[in-house]
Parts: sequence; C-alpha cells; structure tokens
Amino acid sequence: MSITSPHARYTHESKPMLDPSIAVGTWKLKNVEVTSKVPFPVPQRATSVFAPHEDGLEYTSEVVYADGRTNRVKSVFRTDGQEYALTGSPAGNAWSINQTSPTRFEGNITRDGKLSGRVRATISDDGNLMTTEWEIVQPEGPTIFYITQAERQPA
Repeated sequence: MSITSPHARYTHESKPMLDPSIAVGTWKLKNVEVTSKVPFPVPQRATSVFAPHEDGLEYTSEVVYADGRTNRVKSVFRTDGQEYALTGSPAGNAWSINQTSPTRFEGNITRDGKLSGRVRATISDDGNLMTTEWEIVQPEGPTIFYITQAERQPA
C-alpha cells in the first residue's frame, strides 16, 4: 500500500491514523471570497498560528476586519469531534473539529450550545495553501458563506 501523504500513518490493519500536524505553522490570509451579500465581519487581513500543545493544537488568529476592528481568536483543541472553547470569534464561542483525511478538517461552530456555523479546511498537497469554507448561521437572517485562502509562512 502506498502512502500518498506524509501526514497519514498506517496501523498494522492498514487504517490511517490521521495526524493534525499538517496544520502546524503560521498562515497568512491571501484571499477572501464572499459569496453572500450580508453584513458580517469577514476578515480582510489575518495571521493564524497552529502550534502543538499538550492538549492537542493551539490556535491563535489575529484578524483585521474591513471596518478596521481587530480581534484575537484563540482555542486549544483536538481533532476528535468534541467541543472546545473558542474565544474572540464573532461566529461562536465553541467549536468541534474532525480530521476527515490527511489534509482535510471539518467542524461545527456553536454559540451557547446552538449551531452558529460550519467550517471546512483543506490543505493543499504541497502543504502551502489552506482553503477554508465558512458557513455562518445567523439566528435572525440568512446564512453567510465565504471562502478564505491562507499561505503557509516560512518557519
């Protein structure tokens, strides 16, 4: 059996054990494509860092919005589908992330236990581009969709 990604390990049963370390590093926002014409704080500039943490991954994102506001979003999480605190995000205050392939992560964002968004991130085969699809569910109003692309920064 050939391994197509350096981020998948195989057990003796040949089932992949997914390794979230492909996300580790610093990522700088390159592009934002908004497919909804609804006011929502979509980032204009951002630098996100995923770092190893004893409890999984530590995520920190410094975000600048079109109106000049800034935000720091933080979380320590595992890619096990369990809910973890998310601070500073306009989308919600918790998220649950699953790693569905060696280069793909999917999850739900919640605010006070209610679904407030979905996120799907795919890292390119060369590991240098992260494309993230965001779906923000507003309690009163339409769902907002946007896509971000971030480039891995040199270590």
